[in-house]
Amino acid sequence: MKSKKLASVLALMVTAWMVSSCEKMVLSESAKSEEAAGANVVLRVASFEMEEFGHATRADIADLCSRLTFVVYNDEGEKLKTVLQKEGDSDFGAVSMTLAEGDYNLCVFAHSSNGNPSLSDLSKIKFENKMGFSDTFHYFGRLSVGESRQEVKLKLKRITSLFRFIITDDFPSNVTKLNFRYTGGSGAFDAATGYGSVKSQQSVDFSIDGNQKQFDLYTILWEDTAKLKFTVTAYDASNEIVKKQEFADVPMQRNMITKYTGSFFSGTSSSGSSEGFSFVLEVEGEWGGEQSYRN
Repeated sequence: MKSKKLASVLALMVTAWMVSSCEKMVLSESAKSEEAAGANVVLRVASFEMEEFGHATRADIADLCSRLTFVVYNDEGEKLKTVLQKEGDSDFGAVSMTLAEGDYNLCVFAHSSNGNPSLSDLSKIKFENKMGFSDTFHYFGRLSVGESRQEVKLKLKRITSLFRFIITDDFPSNVTKLNFRYTGGSGAFDAATGYGSVKSQQSVDFSIDGNQKQFDLYTILWEDTAKLKFTVTAYDASNEIVKKQEFADVPMQRNMITKYTGSFFSGTSSSGSSEGFSFVLEVEGEWGGEQSYRN
């Protein structure tokens, strides 16, 4: 009898907890709506580079990035508000906040890196890059807050360039890893300019299963154009080098794709020269502009 009463009490407690949890979830959404209604500033992502959304949906934005970072700071560089969003958030792409009247600096960037960037130094925004950098978009501007509520539509511009490496021949059966090491770009950028601010040597590994033939490497340049050096190395399971090839003076441009297509494991001389190889700098999808290059 006691056990039945205890079971009933426990069932009631679980039910009450479930109802309470559901109520809290509803209240949380309601509170968020009320906060948005009472906020005096609404920031809304409206476009990425040349991709106009009109009435942007979370799905539109998630097609180009999985994380958004909004930072408001004063003229002394002190961070006043930071909002981090990720794909799946109910308010992804829109931020409501309350700010005192005055002028501020607003920085927003969108990316798909593994985690949120380091914001300790706004002149050196750094991303986790074990898996390589992602396509990254940026906005910087003045935000003037007055008595009236305002909505600011933001246009983010791409700050990255992309090296696309496509192998047309087959991988030798003993190759298990492909490493890309490159210099000339930056591992961080300035929040105010969107340009690189830290000289770095970047390295990215790809595990090889024989099916992947295209490898994309994003980087942030110090200015609109630059020449980078890429070294591509294939390793076996014992970490012994199977093939190594250096590509010097690779032309890179902000918001452009430098694409290399060709044989990597065959068609080269024993000295490793790239004779017969070709680079093509071109636009794909939403990337703007087009230019061709051959060495």
